[in-house]
Formats: sequence, C-alpha cells, structure tokens
Amino acid sequence: MAMRRRASPRSAPTQRSTTARTSSPTALFRPGEVEYAHLQSLPPFVSDHLILTDLRILRVRTDDSGAITQLSQAASRQISTARSEHFRDRATVTVELHLGSSLRLEETAPAEAHRFVVTVNGLTGRHRS
Repeated sequence: MAMRRRASPRSAPTQRSTTARTSSPTALFRPGEVEYAHLQSLPPFVSDHLILTDLRILRVRTDDSGAITQLSQAASRQISTARSEHFRDRATVTVELHLGSSLRLEETAPAEAHRFVVTVNGLTGRHRS
C-alpha cells in the first residue's frame, strides 16, 4: 500500500478498536487520511500489517481471497512509543499505547521494522510538542 491522500475533509476522531472487513485497501482510510508507514509480516505470516496514518495506527489482516479485516486501531495521539526486537533475521514491532495496551506485529524484516519504529516515534514526538 502506498501513501494516500484524499481530497475530502477529515472525519471525527477515531475509536479505540473496531473490526471492519473490506476487499479494497482504500476503504480502510478516512477522507483526507494520509498513510505515513506500512509494515507487513514476512512469510508465512504475510497477511498481517501495521499501518500508520496521520490520524491513527491500524492492525489489519488479509486473507487468501484478498479481503482485508481491520483487527484494531488507536488514535495517533494515544501512541506512547514503538520498539522493535530482533531475533534470527526477523523482528517484532510493538507499539505501546498510553492506555497500557499495545499493537504488535511479529515476523517482519529488521530494516523495515527499524524504519517503521523511527517513523512512529517521530510522529509521537510531534504530538508531544
């Protein structure tokens, strides 16, 4: 999924957690929402994704038919920090939320995990300023 921008005005604040199912990746995004970073798991877990936008972070899963299920989400301002842990040429990314919960993506490429964490932590730094 590439960066997207829609011309419509932004919608209301995000909810903490929802489950949505769609066959179009663009249907996940709200009008005016911009994708900053996208992280995908490596095989055999290629169906799991973390997507960071200007409004929220999403955890989604795709199935063999291409349908996309949104598993969870949190508003960007609720992100506390992100970190990655490396083990045997794989990485796990954990995004901690102020509420004490977290979003996690396992089995991803270490370099991509590092870039995602840097982007998330850069965004959270702007929200704190």
